[in-house]
Formats: sequence, structure tokens, C-alpha cells
Amino acid sequence: MNESRAVSSRSLPWKTRAALYLTGHVGKQVETFLVDTVIYGAVVTYCTNRFGVWYGGFYAFSIMTPITILLCRLYLAAYDKLQWDIFGFEALKEFREERMGAGRISRLFYTLVEKSDVLAFILLSVFSDAFQTTVYLRKGSYNGMSKRDWTIFWGSIALSNAYWTARWSVIIQAILYVFHLLPEHMQAMAIESLLWVRTLTPF
Repeated sequence: MNESRAVSSRSLPWKTRAALYLTGHVGKQVETFLVDTVIYGAVVTYCTNRFGVWYGGFYAFSIMTPITILLCRLYLAAYDKLQWDIFGFEALKEFREERMGAGRISRLFYTLVEKSDVLAFILLSVFSDAFQTTVYLRKGSYNGMSKRDWTIFWGSIALSNAYWTARWSVIIQAILYVFHLLPEHMQAMAIESLLWVRTLTPF
């Protein structure tokens, strides 16, 4: 790790660091919304309607997985290149590591933290992406990827895409089920509304 660069980022005034974290989180949340909600929802909707739930889910998974791999790899490369903790993950890791000593209580805490990494892996994979999961769980800062880190990365990619494919498949099927329960005139109104919205989009 580039120590001078890392130290300089940690020694920034708290207002600057707060602004940096806020910018990073807002930007990442916008990207996450576009990918997980807009793009993922559209791809799963098309594939399941075109090929059915099971084959459509498989095709959607196959389409979105390479996209998320590319995005997360680009994020990792930029994060290690720039060496700026814009998400606050390195600060969180320091907070944990500073409390791990050789005493009995410290060893117990270390054991609990290690167990919680499984929970952190699941939650971050499901609610964020493989990039944030890997950065938070890897050992060290801005020091490249070890075999363990790559295992976390690929596992997170698989879990994240499986979750979002299944989630959107369930949501879409639930919407279709409710739609078919509506009276025919309400179904016609809903279809007309969707067609009108479609005319407003450039696609």
C-alpha cells in the first residue's frame, strides 16, 4: 500500500472526509439504483415474459452477470489506483483491527468478528455488490487481490446476481398474478396507461 497516500487521506479534516464519504455513497447509490432497479428489472421482465420464469431467469442471470462483473472490476481497479477511502470501508476496518489484541477478550471479539464476516458477506452481496463486499472483507488496503479476495469477489457476484434475478422474478410474477385478478376494464386501463408511458420513453 502507498503509505503516504493512505495517511494523507486519513489525516484530512473531518468535514472533508465526511464530504468525500457522502459523495461516494450518493454516487454509488445512484449507480446501484440504475443497475439493480432499472436495468435488472427491465432485463428480468423481458426475459421472463419472453422465455418463461425458469428459462427467462436463467437468461437474465446470464445477461446481467457479465455486466456486474465488468462494473465491479472497474470499481476495484479505480479504488486501488486512486487509494481514496470514499466509502469509509478502510476506516471501518481500522476500527475493528485496533480492537484485536492478544488478550482473551480480544480473541473472543476476533472470533465474533470473524463469524460476522459471513453475515457481512451475505448482506453486502445482497444489498450492495461484489465490489463493496470485497473491499470491506479483504485484508489490507489498496494492496491488490489475494486468492481469498477473489473467492469473496466471485462468490459475491454469484450470490448478488442470483438474489436480484430471483427477487425480480418473484415481483414480476406477483404483479402479473394481481393483474389477472382485476376486472377486464381495469386490465384494459392498465394496459393503456403502460402504452402511454411507453410513448414517452425514447426506447
